Amino acid sequence: MWLLYLRFDNEGKVETHHVTAANKAEADSVLKLASQHGLTASSKLVEYAFFYMRGTVKPKEVPNSHFYKRPEFLDKWRAAESK
Repeated sequence: MWLLYLRFDNEGKVETHHVTAANKAEADSVLKLASQHGLTASSKLVEYAFFYMRGTVKPKEVPNSHFYKRPEFLDKWRAAESK
């Protein structure tokens, strides 16, 4: 499993998202979209990191950020794209 850390600047407001992906190709596809914009059209990617792990990620606390599985992130990204 892959975990992406994505940090965006949305007109001076920091938005941080964590996205899980099943493999490197899926992680790359999320990064490609995130490079265009975040979950709002005005969000710009300013920092990212990939992490690889075996097993399941179970977030316990995720303050001031959002945790998504890849399909959820893609749905929200597409919604922002259509606005």
